[in-house]
Amino acid sequence: MKERIYKRSFLAILILAFVTTSCTDWLTVEPEGELLKDDYWETTEDVEAFLASMYNKVQASTDENFIWGELRGDLIEFNSTDFGNYTKIKSYNIASSNGSIVWKHYYEAINMANTLMYYDDEVFGNDVTFTEELMNQIEAEALFVRALNHFYLVRLWQDVPIMSSPAISDTSSISEPASPEAEVIDFIIEDLLKAKDIASVDTELKGRANKYAIMALLADVYLWKGAMTNDNSDYQLAAQYCDSVSEGGYSLEPYATWFNLYSPGNSSNESIFEIQFNEDHDETNPIYSSLVDLTDFDGMWNGDGFDDLYDDYFGDIRQLTYFKYVYSVYSPSSSVIALRTTEEEDANFIYYRYADILLMKAEALNEIGGHEAEVNDLLRTTKNRVLMDHTDISGKDELRLEILNERGREFGAEGKRWFDLLRYARKNNWANQEYLVEILTAGFTNIQDLAAYSAKVYNTSSYFLPYPDNDVTYNSNLSQKKYYE
Repeated sequence: MKERIYKRSFLAILILAFVTTSCTDWLTVEPEGELLKDDYWETTEDVEAFLASMYNKVQASTDENFIWGELRGDLIEFNSTDFGNYTKIKSYNIASSNGSIVWKHYYEAINMANTLMYYDDEVFGNDVTFTEELMNQIEAEALFVRALNHFYLVRLWQDVPIMSSPAISDTSSISEPASPEAEVIDFIIEDLLKAKDIASVDTELKGRANKYAIMALLADVYLWKGAMTNDNSDYQLAAQYCDSVSEGGYSLEPYATWFNLYSPGNSSNESIFEIQFNEDHDETNPIYSSLVDLTDFDGMWNGDGFDDLYDDYFGDIRQLTYFKYVYSVYSPSSSVIALRTTEEEDANFIYYRYADILLMKAEALNEIGGHEAEVNDLLRTTKNRVLMDHTDISGKDELRLEILNERGREFGAEGKRWFDLLRYARKNNWANQEYLVEILTAGFTNIQDLAAYSAKVYNTSSYFLPYPDNDVTYNSNLSQKKYYE
């Protein structure tokens, strides 16, 4: 009895902190083993505490999402001294024994989502305050987290195990075989279609998934699927969901307050979903321990392709890629600048903002064809926001490349570049693979090394990671990819 009273008192304190912060501030709550037992799931507070823990698991993969999204691209270079294992991957020395090739955090977040959906029905029967509307909203968030993490997995590893039921612990236990990429994508879409119909429509939710965040992810998934299938219907659905997000009343942050996107973050105009960090709750974004050193600024710098993007964009404030995480204040008009202190290592990680919706729609419409004027207008919108001009471009191939370039300028150091490059190269049965190969082979001066390296990078299997050694060892249903055997 005393244990139960203690537990309820702890939860009361926890939920009080949870609900008295703003809707975008999250308390760090790691689930104890006891929180996963059957007798835990009795009240609305139990569910909301576990929900906070699920988002905490999403926080844990922030630096991995950033690194994988930029590592093999051309816009960011990492310090090789601090980044040994990742440097091997960058130079195409990719081995399953590499300690940086892990998918633990993705499957842990998926397992938390699965556990939440498995148990919340019990609370619905036990606590009258846990209404059907509230249960649906929370299940929509769990479906979003499960879909988001499967989407990272499928873009990084291609064929991956689908985890659709909980291991009923605070860690994941993967025993499933790898499913083909197409099946994983269909599973993700099925989750998101269910989630969008039961989700909250509250656009003030920035650190929790609402209906618009779910539809933004749907648009992204359909763009990826379109590159896989070359089917216009997938691009049509991507454009459709971009339009649906626009109905939420989002707009671009004005030029004068552009840096509000990054500090303080959660732009009331543009932000759709970003994972939250708050130093007041001892939440530090992990990129500050692995990438962004606020004392000597040597964790990363501009890559080879950075200058090429800005050849005709002198004065474009989006060149402040790295400094999105370094400045606490930046005023484009007055050049007022303040650096973050080591007590401000809590920049949010942005997953979706309205500029992404505009450029995803431009990409989808361009692939469909017959929308040249609208595609140019969408490009003009994101450029004009930062006081840059846009000259109309003709031709699907030319527009396709400019959309890729504009995404590079708009989302530099936001963990999107590698996925954009891969999607671009893959379209029309890898018609643009040469563009990706040139990026991957840039910097090689030794002809013999270049020849050996080129043989690797022309094999499309090399664009996806090997399965982690431990998972191949302990999962009898998982065999290493032939390319990496």
